Amino acid sequence: MKKIIIILLGVIVYCACQDDDKHSWVQPEISFSNFQDARDMNTYKCITIGGQTWMAENLKYRLPQGTLDGCYTYEEENIRSQDIRVNSQSWADSVRAGIDRGEFEGSVGFFTLAELLEMWMEYYTPEDCLSNFEAYYGTSFPEATASLKRMYNNLYPAAILEVANQRLAKAESTNGQYSKKFGFLYTYEGALKAVPEGWRLPTDDDWKKLEATLGMSVSQIGMLDEWRGNYEGNLLKVGKDGIGFDVVYAGGRLYGANMYGGSFYNRDVNAYFWSSTHKVERDTVDLGITRVFFLKEDRIMRGTSDLTAAYSVRCIKNKNVKRNHMKKLVIVLNLVCMFALGSFAQSMYGDAAKADVKMKYVYSFEEALKRAKEEHKLIFFNCFADWAIPCHSMNKLVFSDQEFADWMDKHFVNLFIDVTSREGRPLAEKYRIRFQAHYLVLDENGQIVHRIVGGYQIPEFKAILEKALNPKTSFAGMNKRYEAGERSVKFLSDYADILSVADQDGEVYAKIIEELFNKLKKKEWSKKEYWKFFTRQLKSVNDEMFKYMVENKADFVKSNGAEKVDRIIAGLYFQEIYPYASGKKAYDGEELLNIYLDMQKAGITENHHVYPLYEIARYRGEGQFDKMMDVFEHKLDSLPEQTLVVLDLTLPEIKELDKKEQERVVTYLKQRAETSGAKKFYLAA
Repeated sequence: MKKIIIILLGVIVYCACQDDDKHSWVQPEISFSNFQDARDMNTYKCITIGGQTWMAENLKYRLPQGTLDGCYTYEEENIRSQDIRVNSQSWADSVRAGIDRGEFEGSVGFFTLAELLEMWMEYYTPEDCLSNFEAYYGTSFPEATASLKRMYNNLYPAAILEVANQRLAKAESTNGQYSKKFGFLYTYEGALKAVPEGWRLPTDDDWKKLEATLGMSVSQIGMLDEWRGNYEGNLLKVGKDGIGFDVVYAGGRLYGANMYGGSFYNRDVNAYFWSSTHKVERDTVDLGITRVFFLKEDRIMRGTSDLTAAYSVRCIKNKNVKRNHMKKLVIVLNLVCMFALGSFAQSMYGDAAKADVKMKYVYSFEEALKRAKEEHKLIFFNCFADWAIPCHSMNKLVFSDQEFADWMDKHFVNLFIDVTSREGRPLAEKYRIRFQAHYLVLDENGQIVHRIVGGYQIPEFKAILEKALNPKTSFAGMNKRYEAGERSVKFLSDYADILSVADQDGEVYAKIIEELFNKLKKKEWSKKEYWKFFTRQLKSVNDEMFKYMVENKADFVKSNGAEKVDRIIAGLYFQEIYPYASGKKAYDGEELLNIYLDMQKAGITENHHVYPLYEIARYRGEGQFDKMMDVFEHKLDSLPEQTLVVLDLTLPEIKELDKKEQERVVTYLKQRAETSGAKKFYLAA
């Protein structure tokens, strides 16, 4: 009997212990709060458990340089160096400002450095301009080369930002707006950079403490690369058994593409999280300690991963009071310094930036939001940059007009902030201000209603802003109409105009134009109202649309005029011939002859300047330099002056010239220096 009682007691105790183990997680006190990230104004639900405060959502902060910073949305392409191109207009503005400051003193042959740069900016990309200048003149003019590099480097972040935004938009358009639900995926280094002020990437011990609080046994908690615990995984997931930590199955960008068949993997199946702890394997490979959750598994894996993989991030609140105090001290000291420097900057730039403006501006983003709500107006945000000449030009030519300023004051709360300032930089990042001049129309909540990139005259600028006042014709309104399925020909045409104004004429614009022309009958392609869209689609003489235009030239001429049509056709043939004429492309006589015959078939008359260019290309390629110089000396009156100047500069590069031919080239260039309408590009020999 005694033995039976002992056995029964043992069973009862065992069952009780099992029950206690199963429900031990309900014992800790749990509370919830919110945190708003000042960098992008994202608000996160937070959970406090066992004395730790965690974000109960995956981090959604987009690092500015995207994949270059180690930050991905699902299926996002890596940015390559060849994808990054500095904006040509911003480059030209910067270089010309440097010329005005006297940073490009000196000369090369017949030209000053400033004159060379003026010509190169017209025909070369910023990348080619910089590389060519460094290659040819880097040794002779080191200071000028350093100035160019500095200007390029200053513009390079904006170029990266543009590509990063394009990559993000492309991926998000096909992945169901992944980042809104799952946040972003970060490499180890990216995760460390992405954590907001006052928070940190959790250590391995932070994760262990959380798991222990939920009931994971000491014997299992330190196990590596194995599933551990009992119910703790379910307790941290979204679902009826969860405590509010709300793990979602974001998947990851896993290391080892050959193993998994692709970089991105396990969305809706697994969740992966970084810790800040890592270890060095015996082969010196540095591995991060991670946490893995699985759809069909109640437990949690403590795993390892290569640091280049990209996973979700859950931040934990930083309790290092002393460090925070030190940070605050540093911030205060920085503010003191910035205040002093800011006062100087205001006296140096601020008054000049605002002097011509007649509009009633506010200079605080918060004040603009407040006024917009009180007055029931939209916000016109002048995203000013003091270094940008277009910004000053708009201030002088548009915003200084009293009648227009009165109209602006009537319809908008006008906000002026230098987006390169301390206050302005977060706004520039938030609203993706890439180029100047740049203007936004915002609603009372700070959401984008309209975007305008570039300078305009008053009538056109006012017409663009009038569209912003109409919810159906604003940038945001047109986006909504498109997303709702509106696809009429007029709508697509108007939408393309809005996208162009907003500098959104990349892939989305191309898609809209494609939809527009798919809706149109081919015979409608020639109509005047579609001409600007049609010509934007023409890239080369091999395009199907170009071939259609040539075959149906009479229809296009009737609607748009012979001059416009011939200019487009000849311009594309000019584009084909110029590399031969300038010596940039190896001579191909057969190809050049075919281009000539095609021009004749297209009805380009012999008096057009593209034909002398063809002759230069032919004679240069055949080594008939006397005939080539005959063309330079007698047949180039109709050739655009800037093009001719650049061609002139290529003449000394011809190594095959004999002494007599060299003398003829020198004589010709001297005459050009004295008589050319582009005399500013030449120096007297």
